[in-house]
Amino acid sequence: MRYIISFLSYAPAESEFKRVLNELQAISPPAFQDFIAIGVQNFCEAFISPQCKCEVVTSNICKTFNGCILRARSKLLIDMLEDIRHMLMERMQSKKEMMLKSNDDICPSIRKKLEKNKTETRFCHVTPAANMKFEVQELDRSYVVNLLNHACSCRYWDICGIPCKHAISCIIWLKEDPDQYVDNYYKREAYMKTYEFLLEPLTGKDTWPEVEGPPVLPPHVKKMSSRPKKKRRREMNEEQSSTSRLSRRGTIITWKLCHQVGHNRRICHTKAQASSSRTDTDTQVELDLVEKEVEEVVEEQESLAIQQHFPENEQLRLKDLDFSLVKKREVPILECLDQVYRYAHLMVNGVAR
Repeated sequence: MRYIISFLSYAPAESEFKRVLNELQAISPPAFQDFIAIGVQNFCEAFISPQCKCEVVTSNICKTFNGCILRARSKLLIDMLEDIRHMLMERMQSKKEMMLKSNDDICPSIRKKLEKNKTETRFCHVTPAANMKFEVQELDRSYVVNLLNHACSCRYWDICGIPCKHAISCIIWLKEDPDQYVDNYYKREAYMKTYEFLLEPLTGKDTWPEVEGPPVLPPHVKKMSSRPKKKRRREMNEEQSSTSRLSRRGTIITWKLCHQVGHNRRICHTKAQASSSRTDTDTQVELDLVEKEVEEVVEEQESLAIQQHFPENEQLRLKDLDFSLVKKREVPILECLDQVYRYAHLMVNGVAR
């Protein structure tokens, strides 16, 4: 199910999108209804306008920026903005210097994508038609390429502006350079125009002019009991960053005393009652264990004393020890156990009759 949703988001052709969408409806009708209710026109690549020349359908740019300001965002407002300004100044200058040192007319990342598309043309068979139109056969599928309009029926070239493998096959058939068909947004000239405006340097805080009026104070911050979180919340389909610990995601956890979901030791409302009942239970179990131990000791000492000092008709009874006082917490358990050992010792020495 996860891979079907991912394929629907990145399917560039509307026909391919509808085919996979019908498969999703056959597999899980509730998932199909939820997927349609979100609004497929907002995030699916099949409905992206060709004018944007960008195939990105995710919000990774926000996550990337959040990771860049990870240290700065924990500071005060002015200090945070100063760190972000310095970071942008260094980035814009480094990007500009990188392109000045390059001799390629296409941006580096676009060059990698173009070379990758060239290697995938080995399965494409080109059939030329009139007016710079071609039919490209790739395995069991056919695509229509129009070099004049920079368009292909797979819609990859239309959306991102980089020639797809079908278009590159036609360009190579014409013995032309695929670099000439890359959109102008990815050329060297457009890249340099993007980074020609640099941020102006500023002086330190000690030279800033003082403003009239009361100072602007930060809002009151309620200090929480735990350490503030700095890591972002991961999505359900994201992998965990740490591989040494197993994730408990999706596991229903209950508090062992009240057996209810969403409780723990600190926030359980029935903590006092549960703790008191548990204490009584533990006390009863402890008394039962002590009584059993006392019985074993007395029986052992009784057998030894009878054999050495007492007639057979005299028996040591456990009734001499009153365990009801122990249960009522009137006599400590250790004191009662000490009396048993003393009485047994006297019996062995022949003193107790």
